[in-house]
Amino acid sequence: MKVLITGATGLLGNNVLRAFLDQGHSAAVIVRANSDSRPLDGLDVEKFYADLATDADEGGKVLREALDNVDVMVHCAGVIQIGWSRMDLSMKVNRDATQAIAETCRIKKIRLIHISTVDALAPASAESPGTEDQVDPAKVPTSYVVSKRAGDAVVWDEIAKGLDGVIVHPGLMFGPWDWKPSSGEMMTAIAKQFIPFAPSGGISACDVRDVAAGILSAASHAKAGQSYILAGHNISYLELWRQIAKLLQRKPPFGKLPTWLGRVVGGISDFVSRFTKSEAQSNSGGIKMGEAYNWYSSEKAAKELGYQIGPLDVALEDAYSWFKTYGYLK
Repeated sequence: MKVLITGATGLLGNNVLRAFLDQGHSAAVIVRANSDSRPLDGLDVEKFYADLATDADEGGKVLREALDNVDVMVHCAGVIQIGWSRMDLSMKVNRDATQAIAETCRIKKIRLIHISTVDALAPASAESPGTEDQVDPAKVPTSYVVSKRAGDAVVWDEIAKGLDGVIVHPGLMFGPWDWKPSSGEMMTAIAKQFIPFAPSGGISACDVRDVAAGILSAASHAKAGQSYILAGHNISYLELWRQIAKLLQRKPPFGKLPTWLGRVVGGISDFVSRFTKSEAQSNSGGIKMGEAYNWYSSEKAAKELGYQIGPLDVALEDAYSWFKTYGYLK
């Protein structure tokens, strides 16, 4: 099997690429010309250079060329902005580029595995983990939520036209090869300074290598026109942050961020960003997202794809080891 991957320099995309190569498959990637080259060093992979979001004409030409003799495409690339800024860029990447990819895959009759997120699904709860069928209502309308839901919508439209498409919804992933870093930024933040309060909600945390294995299975075994949650351990942020602090030998948070204090912090952050033109992670959108219990069930993926959820402590330990080895943690 030959696979074409976008976002191959990011946490999930890089692990997906390595999973395919480890199984003896051939791979090609589309990356921006100015991307960090380290994630692809030493890997036997064909490279195509384009920015699919901001250079539509040239990007479309490269996409069509890259899809020649490909069996499946895994679209991992995306902009993650848990806040109110960068909406235009988020829509260009998460919706418009996805539209071009899905349409081209349909025309060329190539299977598309579209990487969405659990944040594109409806809010879940501590009492009832969410499933693939629960799409509405939408979560807090941050740039990420709005644009990823829009990206899912264009894929569903192309599936209705005949695309051999599958959508997967990963949870919060930890593990090696987190070059930017993405979710590992949570770990590096706790390593750098004491954070007294954790977000008051919860998350479904998983090993990125389990998600990559699920995507590899979906490439061959998933039913066309289906969506699958690839999540993990439903855990409160407070418990997760305490596990990370213990691993890093740092002081753990005192407790959960009080709602009133979160509102104050978010409001101040939003006000300051008007002048700095740079949105902090403590913006009101991010605070509100952190108050929700984003807990999900991966039962469908387990039954149909053989998806397995490994120990969370292993994922955290391996992420920590990788960050230390590559100089992200002193």
